[in-house]
Amino acid sequence: MKHGKYPKALEAFEQVQTTRLLASRDFMYAHAQLDFESRLLKGETNELGTLADRVDVSLPSFSGEPSSPSPNRAQLERAAEHGAVSPGRFALDPNVEGTKLGPTAVRNDSQHQVRPQPEQNEDSNIELATLNRRWSDISSLNFEVGVKRTKKNNPYSYNIGVNGYYKRLRELWSNKRCRRALLCASVSMITQTLTGVNTIAFLGTIVWPNSGTNSDRTSAIIGLAFGAANYMFGLPAYWSSDRLGRSVMLLLGLPNMAWSILVFAFLFKITDTSVQIPLVSIFAVIFVAFYAPTAGTSPFSIAAEVFPLVSREAGMAVSVAVNLLGAGVLVLVFPFLQDSIRPTAAFSIFAGLNMVAFVLVYLFVPETRMRTLEELQYTFDLPTGWHVAYRVGYIRQHVWANWWKYLTRKEVQPPVPFYEWARVTYREMEGAS
Repeated sequence: MKHGKYPKALEAFEQVQTTRLLASRDFMYAHAQLDFESRLLKGETNELGTLADRVDVSLPSFSGEPSSPSPNRAQLERAAEHGAVSPGRFALDPNVEGTKLGPTAVRNDSQHQVRPQPEQNEDSNIELATLNRRWSDISSLNFEVGVKRTKKNNPYSYNIGVNGYYKRLRELWSNKRCRRALLCASVSMITQTLTGVNTIAFLGTIVWPNSGTNSDRTSAIIGLAFGAANYMFGLPAYWSSDRLGRSVMLLLGLPNMAWSILVFAFLFKITDTSVQIPLVSIFAVIFVAFYAPTAGTSPFSIAAEVFPLVSREAGMAVSVAVNLLGAGVLVLVFPFLQDSIRPTAAFSIFAGLNMVAFVLVYLFVPETRMRTLEELQYTFDLPTGWHVAYRVGYIRQHVWANWWKYLTRKEVQPPVPFYEWARVTYREMEGAS
């Protein structure tokens, strides 16, 4: 769709849906969402306003005509007060000839009658067609209009020819909504490096000989067991990620990875290899059991959800690049670190880095579980400082008041989502000031 190849896009939807009708529905929804988000990114930001108040309606519609501006809240309230549209009446389009404050048809159970509509003042005379306009009209697909299907002339700003890949990369930093999403995705991705799992997964041939395993075969068996455990313990994430949440899973896993890798580090001080090798292997599996369903899976789910559809491929590419860059630096530095300060001190550093990652995730990674695209838009439209205040204040008090209920698995009223809390809190502060 972003390349303007709509027939092929429709065919792709038909391959994943059971009927052509459902495929067409999903196709139209995806198009409307892309068009709406591209307009939204170009509109003015109002943290306490609605999405419809901020969408940029100055962009041309598919027919090449500028879209009509949407009525603001004050106009709608005045229209409601003056009764511009009464229940049971048919709204007439003022753009149609002969309908300027013309007669209004009123439905009655016994008869139909036509009576003239009284004159209204200029403030309350809002075009009824504007009042009844829906955003789906802005995103209408009309394949019969005479618009060239070239990339540069594509009327939709989500098209690659109109808004190229490198322009979307720049938008990740220039647009506040995308920049906050990039911060969230990058923090979640870098936690994988901070956990220290790459030192065991990538550098097993260097790590295991320090545990007394002089046999290459033994080292290979331990590495194979570590990889198998990483796969098996990652399977519960299919359930826990949607049940508990992506950010919550990270916050639950990082402290447990901190103490387990700390124990793993001090096991290298044991001199008896018959005791050391089994214990090191066991705690390596315990560590990866905490890692796999949390930091092993949640960062990719978060990075895939936080960006708007318009720039999702660019945002995901940068997020994965941050992950791989951190892994690459770690693989280059850790062998020298292990030789200079020995394995116990080297692995102990990651216990502290896990707690650093816990603080970063707690402050800068909003929860994305079961959030619609519109709710994610609301979430990342709000300043990062508001989310820090939300986690430090409201969430901390909620957990402190209900921690025993969580441990005993009693029913707990879930906390208010961040975007709802922020709108209520900062609107009250704005009103008080």
